[in-house]
Amino acid sequence: MSLESDLFRYFKVDFDLLEPFGFVREEGSYLYTAPIKGGQFSAAIKVDELGNVSGRVIDNDLEEDYFLFRRSDGNAFAAEVREEYLEILKQIVLGCFKARPFMSEQGNMLQDYAYREYGDTPDNPFSDDGSSAVFRNHHNRKWYGLIMAIAEKKLKGDSDEIVEVINLKIRPENRETYLSMDNIFPAYHMNKQNWISVILDSTVSDELLTHLVDESHAFTEQGRKPDSSSSCWLVPANPQYYDVLEAFRSQKTLSWHTRKKMQPGDAVYIYYSAPYSSIVMKAQVTAVEEDFLTTMKLVEFYDKNRYPLSVLRQHGLKTVRFINRLPLTVVEYLERKE
Repeated sequence: MSLESDLFRYFKVDFDLLEPFGFVREEGSYLYTAPIKGGQFSAAIKVDELGNVSGRVIDNDLEEDYFLFRRSDGNAFAAEVREEYLEILKQIVLGCFKARPFMSEQGNMLQDYAYREYGDTPDNPFSDDGSSAVFRNHHNRKWYGLIMAIAEKKLKGDSDEIVEVINLKIRPENRETYLSMDNIFPAYHMNKQNWISVILDSTVSDELLTHLVDESHAFTEQGRKPDSSSSCWLVPANPQYYDVLEAFRSQKTLSWHTRKKMQPGDAVYIYYSAPYSSIVMKAQVTAVEEDFLTTMKLVEFYDKNRYPLSVLRQHGLKTVRFINRLPLTVVEYLERKE
């Protein structure tokens, strides 16, 4: 499986969003180009008329394809090119694609939510027909959700109509409250004391459904090794879409929806993707509203060569694709350098 097919397999292109994003239409397909390594390379991403995604990395000096980035054999430079290429693909996913692997709108919404909130995509351990999908915490592979298509009568009534449901783990003290709601039932095919099944037909609101996903996901964090700091965060940014550095230079304080449970006093390190590929500034959380509207104040700007991705990886940083707590090993390195 290619890098592109692996990342895009659970998403469907919205063709109306391609050109506003920066794609150029060419003979029935769409092409997007972006620099890598400060322009030493170029990424060329193609979306054909069927929505299939393919891509190339071109060495601009040699004017030929650079294939080493597709290998994972320990070549450090190629790994950096690969990381920048994946960051470009991720931005295309977020800007031009919608999660569409499921038959229900809410199933697709949850796929999108899990990807944006936790960096997780579902897998199909039981079959390849797409009739079921497991949501796992990508740090430890623990389950927190199972979407499947079943006959409605397995939960209520005697109808053979096929409905899509999600099984989620709950706190015992919430069980009776949830089961008193329409279209929430003791879990099908799982422990009925600790899991529930929710029919994904919008009877249960999206707001409650994402809350239930968060509650279930929290169980997968229990028992993890203390490899993360609860008070230091990495926030990725792309200067092509929003120049956070310039915004902080002019305002010193900014607010945006982080969709993460940050707390006042938490440290936030802003990571810039290509062409920087480094941490470029530090901020501090000053306030968090109920809808995760997070206000931060500037602490310090960094030179782009101070915290490059290659060095951060040596100290235990595993991903820069999503907002995440920083591993303690990275925090210790940053604090030593400061």
